[in-house]
This record gives sequence, structure tokens and C-alpha cells, in this order.
Amino acid sequence: MVALAIALLAGSCSLIDQAPTTHRGLVSFGFEVEGFSPCGSAESWWVTGVPVELRQTYQAAVGFNYVPVYVVVEGTLGEPGSYGHLGAYQREIRITRLVEIDTARRSC
Repeated sequence: MVALAIALLAGSCSLIDQAPTTHRGLVSFGFEVEGFSPCGSAESWWVTGVPVELRQTYQAAVGFNYVPVYVVVEGTLGEPGSYGHLGAYQREIRITRLVEIDTARRSC
């Protein structure tokens, strides 16, 4: 029983234990959407830990209407699985720092 509890806790901390890495891609926000699409991949990742600077810059430039915007971020990446609204995202990324945002750029 104790081993099971430890295993569950270890699995839930997978994002916390990792060192942040740099990721380039498109971010979009909207109702039940917190998405990041990495450049060169067909995957979509559920975004958590969105820095205030990223959210404010995004909303000032494009509103809150699902428009993709190019970003470079640092963050920790979760294991493959089902994340976000209706499990529609293949991974989870916890963004720890906004490195760059180009609100005019809509592709990688």
C-alpha cells in the first residue's frame, strides 16, 4: 500500500522534478483552450503555469480568440498521455518563462 502511494506521488511530480528546456511553437488561448503546438510536430500540448506576461501580451495583441502566436518558452514537459479539455492534448507543458513572443507571426 505504501509503495503504491509513493509510486503515485512520484508520477504526479514528473513535471516538478525536471529542469526546464526551451521550446519553440505556437500558443493559443480561448474557452477551454490552453494550447501549444511545437514547431516541427503535429502534437498539441496542454499549457499550464502560463506566465502573466505571456497571457497579457497575447490578449493585448489578439484578444482571447484562439489565434496562434509564435513563442519561445522555457518549461517542463510531461509524459505522453491525455491532457486538457476532453483529453485532447498529447502532452502537458508547464511554462516557466517566456523567452520571446512575436504576435504578428502565425506559423513556425
